[in-house]
Amino acid sequence: MSYSIEPAFTVTKELSRQLIKVSTQAKNQWFFPEGGFSSNSLDHIGDMWVHENFVVISDTEIIAYFEGQWARPLNILLNFRLILLDEKKSFFACKAFFQYLEYLFVSRGCDVFNWSVATENRHAYLLYEKFVKKNCGHIVGRRTRSLQSYCGKISDSVLYEISKEEYFDWKDSNQRK
Repeated sequence: MSYSIEPAFTVTKELSRQLIKVSTQAKNQWFFPEGGFSSNSLDHIGDMWVHENFVVISDTEIIAYFEGQWARPLNILLNFRLILLDEKKSFFACKAFFQYLEYLFVSRGCDVFNWSVATENRHAYLLYEKFVKKNCGHIVGRRTRSLQSYCGKISDSVLYEISKEEYFDWKDSNQRK
C-alpha cells in the first residue's frame, strides 16, 4: 500500500461528504470548532492565505485532511487542523504529516508552524503531547475556556509550535542515528 498528498480541491465533493460524515460522530465534536472545508477557502486575501488544504489518499480513499492557515508576510502557519478519516491507515497519515512539515519548511518557506488542541479532546491532546516529546516542537502556552465543540462543550486549549530550526535539528539528529 502507498499514499499520496494531493491538494484538497482535486477531491472537493468526496472530501465534503467525508467531513460531514465524521462531523456527526460524537467522538469528533472537536474537529469543527471554527468551520469545515469549503472549496472557496483556497483563495487568499492580500498576503494571507485563508487556508491551504491537502488530503492524504491511499488506495483511492481519502484517509486524512490537512488544513493550514498562513500569515504569509511573517511566514508563519497560524493554525492547523488534521482530521484522520480512516483510523486503520493512521500510519500513512503520520508519514504524510512529516512530508507536509518538509513541504512547509522547505518548499513554502515557513518559519513557524502553530496548532492548538482542546484538552477535552483527550485522545488528540495525548497524541500531540507524545509527538512534541518524542519528535519536535514545544508548548507555547495554554488558554482557558478557549474552544467550543459543535456540541457546545467548552474546553481549555494548548498551543504548540514547531520552528524551522527545531524541525531541521530534529531531522538532522534522526538521520545520524
